[in-house]
Amino acid sequence: MDYSFGNWLKRRRKALDLSQQELAVRVGCSTSAIFKFESDARRPSRQIAELLAEHLQIPPEQHLQFLKVARREKMVEILEPIPVLLEPLAQPAPALLDSNLPQPLTPLVGREHELNLVVQQLREPACRMLTLTGLGGVGKTRLAIEAADQLRETFAGGVFFVPLSGTSNPGFILPSIADALGFLFSGDGDPGVQLLNYLREKEILLVLDNFEHLLQGVELLVGILQGAQRVKFLVTSREPLNLQVEWVFEVQGLPVPASGVDRDQQASSATVLFVQRAR
Repeated sequence: MDYSFGNWLKRRRKALDLSQQELAVRVGCSTSAIFKFESDARRPSRQIAELLAEHLQIPPEQHLQFLKVARREKMVEILEPIPVLLEPLAQPAPALLDSNLPQPLTPLVGREHELNLVVQQLREPACRMLTLTGLGGVGKTRLAIEAADQLRETFAGGVFFVPLSGTSNPGFILPSIADALGFLFSGDGDPGVQLLNYLREKEILLVLDNFEHLLQGVELLVGILQGAQRVKFLVTSREPLNLQVEWVFEVQGLPVPASGVDRDQQASSATVLFVQRAR
């Protein structure tokens, strides 16, 4: 047998016409985790393996052997007698996406001024990369998603969210971007060249979320900006990327009302957010 469990898993996912991100959402893990499973860099936990078996439509009577292979308790060869898992299913041509932005469950509280500034800067022709910096949990991701949503009509090729939390390997940036776009690599060609050729004439906004632990991979972003002149990046990071092309916007915490002033407390975005979360 000339393939590993990761390769087998990838073939099954593609046979079901699922992107890595779609499978990650169904299973409840990160896109980078699916990438690691398929590249054999990591094995799924038993709970994740059970969810994979369910969402990859593996027959119930075959779940146990799938779990054993996934957990390295059995060799992948025992899956060979399952032709439904090994024969690629007919795949329709993938639909072109125009957005994969997460849909927040609650409205954005406050941030009207910051939101307007971020949107305005990204509409500037000179701004190719805007990095939202700030402490963890301050609201960078939420602000980025809202700004990208308002810019849907500005970018004819779409706006796309690339989650990068959960990995510290810069090698995962490229496949994460491709997966967010719904782009599939083909053959033995260089993946970076394939992705750049795909992006070259497209007008796209890429939202790269949680980039602070992948700073060694910034050259990939520079290469994309140089080769695809209509692509822009909106990045969230706890620290700047320190690139010449980068514009930086520091996200502060919501203002807190003065103690004992009821009117200010009622008007405070921080208070509104606290009450919303408490409810």
